[in-house]
Amino acid sequence: MEKKDLPDGPAKNLRDVVYRLYAEADRPRLAELAQRIAGDDDLPGSPGRDLIGKIIGGDGLAGQRDTVTVAVALARAAGRGDLAPIADQVRQLWITAAMAGPPPQRGRYQHAIWLYRQAADRGDPGALRQLALLRDQAGDTTAAEALAVQAADRGDPGALRQLAQLREQTGDTASAEGLYRQAADRGDTDALRQLAQLREQTGDTTGAEGL
Repeated sequence: MEKKDLPDGPAKNLRDVVYRLYAEADRPRLAELAQRIAGDDDLPGSPGRDLIGKIIGGDGLAGQRDTVTVAVALARAAGRGDLAPIADQVRQLWITAAMAGPPPQRGRYQHAIWLYRQAADRGDPGALRQLALLRDQAGDTTAAEALAVQAADRGDPGALRQLAQLREQTGDTASAEGLYRQAADRGDTDALRQLAQLREQTGDTTGAEGL
């Protein structure tokens, strides 16, 4: 498995951590690693052989859950016992890499990004949610999801709904439903309405009516 030539920065930092775990695990065959992952229900993602290779080699930024899954699976194969800290480290590196993606080169857009970042740095979770919206509008759903996760972690229930919408857009309806429910439990009535709509779309009319 060859490492992709990357410039110094967040994406390279993430790749280097995953690749070191790959080396510690004695460079397992990708097909075997994919089988181990598929048979482990405790792992959050289910990447196939080709995607595993891209994650290890740093060929583009895969989804957060798949990246964390590969890192944890490699750590297990290497006999590491610190799985939770490794997962947290990779998750944070992934968020940093996702947020480092280039935005559209437009003056107003850049100014809005700057203002929202200033507010986010002062502890405003709503600003993170607005940043996520801007990234989503720019077509960068990976960074949008990372920002929504950060806003949700800071206690913004609206961010949970926004994250649910992003998951719904990608077809992950099971995750979207869970996030809508979490947002509704925190008092977000719009999330409850969207949860009902999602259930109707998936044919669960009884479940929709029960809300």
